[in-house]
Amino acid sequence: MIRIVLACVLYLTVVMAWAAERLDDGSAPSLTLRWGVAVVGVHVLAGMLVPRWRILLLPFAAVLLALLLGSSDHGDVPAALVMLYWAPVAMLVIAMGVVLVRYIPPLLRTPEISG
Repeated sequence: MIRIVLACVLYLTVVMAWAAERLDDGSAPSLTLRWGVAVVGVHVLAGMLVPRWRILLLPFAAVLLALLLGSSDHGDVPAALVMLYWAPVAMLVIAMGVVLVRYIPPLLRTPEISG
């Protein structure tokens, strides 16, 4: 239970901070690579911390929270709509973390078949 809460809080904190930063017109372009690594990393980490398929619904929780952010001052598309558009990609990256924990270790434990 603690891992589920930790994964959800960590994921939502990083993703929402990134979304708020992207809405800021004065955000520095130098943060792009660092934020990209952090966002992708937190997706994989969430899948690894909670290796259950229901964790794939986590991007939709971020979409609901992004409704509070609205859109940037110069009238761009609302953050929630952009996050909804990217939700399938986020789900695939989280699924990579789930696969890493659920399916790779059993493959590594299988004995080699000598021919």
